[in-house]
Amino acid sequence: MTERRNSMSNNESANHKSVVVHHQLREVQSRPGFRTVVARCSAELDLDPILNIELFHMSQPTFAPHPHAGFSAVTYMLPESDGALRNRDSLGDRSLIGPGALHWTQAGAGVVHEELPDTLGQDCWGFQIFVDLAAADKQLAPTILRAQAHEIPEIVAAGSKLRVVAGAFEQARSPVTELAGLATAVDLFDVTLEPGATLSLPLAAGRRAFVFAIDGSGEVGEQPIDGHEIVVLSEQGEGALLRGHGQTLRALVCAATPLRQPVVWGGPFAMSNEAELQAARARFEAGEMGQLS
Repeated sequence: MTERRNSMSNNESANHKSVVVHHQLREVQSRPGFRTVVARCSAELDLDPILNIELFHMSQPTFAPHPHAGFSAVTYMLPESDGALRNRDSLGDRSLIGPGALHWTQAGAGVVHEELPDTLGQDCWGFQIFVDLAAADKQLAPTILRAQAHEIPEIVAAGSKLRVVAGAFEQARSPVTELAGLATAVDLFDVTLEPGATLSLPLAAGRRAFVFAIDGSGEVGEQPIDGHEIVVLSEQGEGALLRGHGQTLRALVCAATPLRQPVVWGGPFAMSNEAELQAARARFEAGEMGQLS
């Protein structure tokens, strides 16, 4: 699904979103065979409705089977990843998340899953993103949405490449966005910009957007950005202008409408209040979220 064109830039737009936060992130190796660069939603780094986003390298089994409830756990493997992840969950899903693929676990009322390297010792490189669900959607039945690498639209222009992982860019739409059941609409764009290349992304006013630089260097508006940095954009304005310079910029751009709701965290659960959190724990302990076979 690769489309080639001369340009993906519209530099005439005078109403681009401005940068409101620029934050340097830190890579942490928490255990052998697993290291991450993490950005968590907070008062200082408001990513709502994204609760957490981490760029990971995983080459060894890292997490035992575990539950989620109240949000979606989204795994996007970068196309450059050497390895693939093997997913299994209490809904009966057994699937391979290969380089360039997207796996969207909308946990809702609760699901148990695990993701492990398909080949031990082979580096799996990608993003895991926790997307909040609206309070009314936190009790939805869990569901799995996915897109294989070849199904994700890819637009190539002079010095630039854009993968529409979720959401839409002009006429290109992610297959996940087309599937029924997706509760929180999110745009995810995997961007590659060579030095001197530009990209103008249409991002609607009222949407919270951020750019997570994977590696390389470039600019978001007039703000320089390097690998392992994140910039959050204003809700005002209707687009973002990205430029590559120095080294080829690789970045993930995310945009969504903020939910502006309280979130009560408790381990792998993100609910609206303490009572819902305790109820989720009770469901898991009673086996109501299922188990892996």
